[in-house]
Amino acid sequence: HTLSPRLAFPMSIRLCIVGCGIVSPLHIRSAIRSKYFVHTALVDLSEERRKEALEEIHKHNAGCEVKEFSDFDAALECDKQTAGGLFDAIELLLPHHLHRQFAERAFKTGKHVLLEKPMATDVESCKEILAAAEARVDKDKTVFMVGENSAYWPEVVQAAELVKEGAIGELLTVRANNSESLLGSMFMPSENDWHVDGKKAGGGVTIDGGLHWLRPMKVWLGDIESVIAFTATHPGAERYCAGETICRSLVRFQGGKCGTFDATYCAAALAPQPWFVLTGEKGEIAIEPSFDGGLTLYNADNPKGKKIQLECGGYWESFTGEMKDWGSAIQNGTPLKYAPEEAMKDIMASLAMYRSRDSLKFEKLE
Repeated sequence: HTLSPRLAFPMSIRLCIVGCGIVSPLHIRSAIRSKYFVHTALVDLSEERRKEALEEIHKHNAGCEVKEFSDFDAALECDKQTAGGLFDAIELLLPHHLHRQFAERAFKTGKHVLLEKPMATDVESCKEILAAAEARVDKDKTVFMVGENSAYWPEVVQAAELVKEGAIGELLTVRANNSESLLGSMFMPSENDWHVDGKKAGGGVTIDGGLHWLRPMKVWLGDIESVIAFTATHPGAERYCAGETICRSLVRFQGGKCGTFDATYCAAALAPQPWFVLTGEKGEIAIEPSFDGGLTLYNADNPKGKKIQLECGGYWESFTGEMKDWGSAIQNGTPLKYAPEEAMKDIMASLAMYRSRDSLKFEKLE
């Protein structure tokens, strides 16, 4: 795409965040650490959430001038009335049920757009978002990305490199285990949070946090062909989740390999288990159950395991990788590592798990 001459140096992409909820601090810090973005606008109905987001911005970029809005239309109008515009890019960090509506509005602005996962909660909405993106204003000059940070997770990237180097021989299967206790967690929803509304959330752990564990499986084994799943719900889970809190699934990949996908999201204590285990013909790679990171290699040279310290922030740093990819695509014209269509495939896999739960058989992605 054609680049604007103004976007010729780091920290020059002016960013508007729409939605200042629980994940916004992660995105704010990562945008600033990426060295591509400077925040110039915040949009949220809640003055308190906007204040907290502004404080987070100023922790990492003191003196940054940011305008606040309670309404997206007001932010767009201010952008129109400001000489040179107020922002170049829009990051949508919204409840799931609002994704299509706000993405379609953002596409009409001629701005770069990042839509946080999931793309939507049904395939038809995903297709409509992709169609609107294809028809967006200044398509050849703007970049549309669906954010799935786990593809940039340092341990996920390192594991892929180790497999490519032959550290465990041919990769045979992968076990993914999204086991997350909400006891004392920043992700525990507040009372009346949208996560507890099925129409807004679209489901439970499978379509929400579970997607962060599903995408790495695709990074290592390729596209998914079909799935079969069982789900369950913890008693009292309606306080913090709109749907299932447990999913156990067998995943078939188009290349012929299989893997297991487990997800548990509850307000109870959980036993520690590796978040991922990659099994090859000559060994295994385990990614530790810690947001702060950790990867261990087991093979003939390291039968008791060799811990590989990446010193790069673990899971939290995956957001920086995501923002670097988007920023480079905007500023340098580099292709995104993952096209938006990949996010629709993630949703297709989640929905196939829901169908298989009811049909009790393997369901193909559709």
